[in-house]
Amino acid sequence: MNRHRRTLRSRASLAQAAGVALVALGVLAAGCSQEIDPPAQGLAVMVRGPLVDSPFQDPNAAYLALIGEGPDLPATGGPFTIVPYTKGQMQLQIPELPYGPQRQILVELYPADANGKATYPAIGRGRTPPRDIESRTDTFAVRAYVTRTNNWSTPVADNGQETLIDARIGVGAAMLADGNVLLAGGGAFKAGATKPFDIQSYGSLTDTVFRYDVDRRVLEVLSAAGTKLAVPRTQMATATGPDGQVVFAGGVVIGDLGPQATGLVEYLNAKEIEVRQSKGAVPHLKFARTSHTITRLFDTQQYYLIAGGVGPDLYPQTTVSIASNTWEIWDPVSGRIAEGSLAKSRWNHATVRLPSKDGGYIVLIGGENYDGPIADFEVIRYDNKGNIAFQGNTKVTCYCGNESITGEDSNAKCAALATQPNCSTYQWVPLLRSFEPAIGRTLPGAVFVSSGNSHHIWIAGGFADAAKKQPLSRVDVFDMNSGTWLPAVPALEAARGAPIIAATLAGKEKGRVVVTGGIDGSGATVGLAEVLQYQVSVTVSAVQRENASGTAPGGGRVLGHAIGLRTGHVLLVGGATGDGKGFAAASPMGLYNPR
Repeated sequence: MNRHRRTLRSRASLAQAAGVALVALGVLAAGCSQEIDPPAQGLAVMVRGPLVDSPFQDPNAAYLALIGEGPDLPATGGPFTIVPYTKGQMQLQIPELPYGPQRQILVELYPADANGKATYPAIGRGRTPPRDIESRTDTFAVRAYVTRTNNWSTPVADNGQETLIDARIGVGAAMLADGNVLLAGGGAFKAGATKPFDIQSYGSLTDTVFRYDVDRRVLEVLSAAGTKLAVPRTQMATATGPDGQVVFAGGVVIGDLGPQATGLVEYLNAKEIEVRQSKGAVPHLKFARTSHTITRLFDTQQYYLIAGGVGPDLYPQTTVSIASNTWEIWDPVSGRIAEGSLAKSRWNHATVRLPSKDGGYIVLIGGENYDGPIADFEVIRYDNKGNIAFQGNTKVTCYCGNESITGEDSNAKCAALATQPNCSTYQWVPLLRSFEPAIGRTLPGAVFVSSGNSHHIWIAGGFADAAKKQPLSRVDVFDMNSGTWLPAVPALEAARGAPIIAATLAGKEKGRVVVTGGIDGSGATVGLAEVLQYQVSVTVSAVQRENASGTAPGGGRVLGHAIGLRTGHVLLVGGATGDGKGFAAASPMGLYNPR
């Protein structure tokens, strides 16, 4: 809040860099826009609002600000301009903004207080996508889509057309390295389908791959040769690699007997924009699986851990699914390179990744198995020397000088070397940690939020029963610093199973947890979105909750995706809406703008 007080003062600039700088030009329109040429240096910013409920049409809109942002700029904000807002077209120039990485222009629209001065909260906000501006030869024309804060809006392209997507239930979605979003596969339910989590509800699937351009708010079909999936499929587990490649693992395909799980793995090569399969000896998963998860292991290496889920032997339920208590590691060069066991079978779980310097932890949260919803989470530890914790074997790894001894047979070797100098030993076993209270939940929403010195796993909603008739309103927050659950966390106003969840990624709004969609107790999709935030300064409860204004375009939905964008919005795409009596694919895309 201190930053905002400083920002709204009447002054020309903040923290200018000595020497080289760049200039940003703002062209403002409320519902219309024009093409502009890149400037001689720096950023040219084209600003627009949505066609419906634009903040620029708000009668309280009184002041407009352009604020420079970047990871190396002062925490109180970068250079800015604030002027009285005049409805219609305006032009204003931001003061000198230092060259550097990930430069953004924040646009905010303010009301006036009783004295006619600009004041918070902002009516509208938007950001340009981040750009590296390294020299005077770097010139970009970028856009800021300004929408109402704490509200939903529809993405509208510069040509005035709302951005829609065709029937995409269970679409694969992931952010690319450039901040845009890749969407692949998905399907449509049979007419009258009433069981959204039963794969037999699918009537048709697609193999099409789309790219959503965040800057232009345009959904583009990748139509070149090699840009389709090998076969139509849905419910893929999707992850983005460190160089921007996107991996699609497992999911549901249509076989001779109808919808069934698959072990197929494909990836989109970010450079050639081509969907490929590994040329290794074992290019695909050992176990066909759906209702599983995939997680990238490292920030700089292309290794992925696929965990849990169920295979075709679950339909019909005659034997225990082998996939459900296993993990596999895959990379694009070799394909499947390792496999192991989980501490217990689970599917319909959530997964978060907790990175560390030389490896990290994968946390499998809740889910279900044949005993019902699971009341714990499992932690899998890994490092960059190929060690993974797995069930049934205490894996011992020792380091003696520059030599490391690994593998399941390392126990005896490490024991023999234990007395030598400069040797250290690590013993890894999977860790199971119970929820408090120990209430099982399947299809929960979960996200890891790291901001400053705080690191939390957020778990929201889910079902308390395998029949998926008892949605939960619980919110649990695990503090990674203390290893304990936060006390007095407020519950959701709307109980919901299978919620859609994401965290915001930009600016002062970074770290807000947006929970939307899901299924209520009547079997209908939930339209209310709720926003959770960790506040260090709050004395009674460290977590605050508020309702979003309005509902997402197209209404509440389930089996869709929410993705935090680098512009500060949260993108909602795909999924199905339903009233408890039937479900249909949702075509509108939505953008949530935090307060």
